[in-house]
Amino acid sequence: SSDCAATWSVPVTLSDSRTNQSASIAIDPRNGHIYVAWRQFETWDWIHATKIVKSIDGGRTFSRPVPIWGFFPFDQGTTGTSFRTNSYPSIAVDHTGRVYAAWSARGYAPGNHHPFKGDARIVVATSRDGRFWTFPRAVDNFPGRGHQIMPALSIAGGKLQVVYYDFREDVSGFFQQYVDELSILNLPPGTPGKKRHTVDVRTAQADPGQYPQFASYAVTPIDPSAEASRYMIGSRPGSSIIEQLQFSPPNLPLFGLGTVPFIGDYIDITGRAI
Repeated sequence: SSDCAATWSVPVTLSDSRTNQSASIAIDPRNGHIYVAWRQFETWDWIHATKIVKSIDGGRTFSRPVPIWGFFPFDQGTTGTSFRTNSYPSIAVDHTGRVYAAWSARGYAPGNHHPFKGDARIVVATSRDGRFWTFPRAVDNFPGRGHQIMPALSIAGGKLQVVYYDFREDVSGFFQQYVDELSILNLPPGTPGKKRHTVDVRTAQADPGQYPQFASYAVTPIDPSAEASRYMIGSRPGSSIIEQLQFSPPNLPLFGLGTVPFIGDYIDITGRAI
C-alpha cells in the first residue's frame, strides 16, 4: 500500500511450494529497500532453513529467495504437557544497510553439540546485500543448560538489541530435548523439588557490525545478556526468608478450553528516541 492502507496491490508470491511460515520484514533506512525473511521447513530435498528476498522498487517485485543458513531448529509441538513453538527468524537493518538475522538453533551450546537434541541458542548472521551471509554466531552462549527460543531484533540509537525467551533459570531443574512437563509429572509422588518448568525473558546488546560483539564468557566475566523479566520478591506468611514469589510457567493449560499448554506466543522489541 502507498496510501496509508486505503488500497492494496495484488499479493506477490515470495516463497516456493515448500512449507513456509512467519515472515519478518525490515527496511533499509538509507533507500527504502525491503527485506522479507521466513522459515522454510524441511522437505525431501532441502533442510530446515531461513530464506530471504529483497525488493528495490517498493515491493513491486522481489528477488528470488536465497537461504541465509540451514540449521537444526528448536521445534516443539503442542501436546497435553508442552507448548508449541517453532524456530522463526527476526531481521533488522542498520543505518549502513547491513542486514541482521536471528533465530533459535541447536548445535551451538558448549559441550552439548548433538544437532537434534542439544540445547538451543539464539544465533545471529549478517549480510551487506541479503545474498551472502556470515556464519551464525551465538548471541549468549551460556555455558550451562537451558534452551533459548523466539528471538526478536531491533536497531535503535546505534545499537543492535535482541530479546528472547531463556530457560537457564528453569526452577524445575529438568533440562532435556524439549520443555515438556511429562517427565516431571512422572516423578514419584513426594519427590523433593518437584516443580513445573519456568521461563524468563533476556536481552542482549551490541554495536552493529559484520560480527556483532556481544560480551563473551570466554573473555570477560560479564554476562552477555541481562534478564528483562521482573517478579515479585518478598517473604511468605510466617517466614522471614526473602525469595522470588512469582514465576512464569510456559506449560500452563491455557489453550483448547484449558486442555493444552499455550505460552502466549511471541515477544517483540522496539526502540524510541529519548
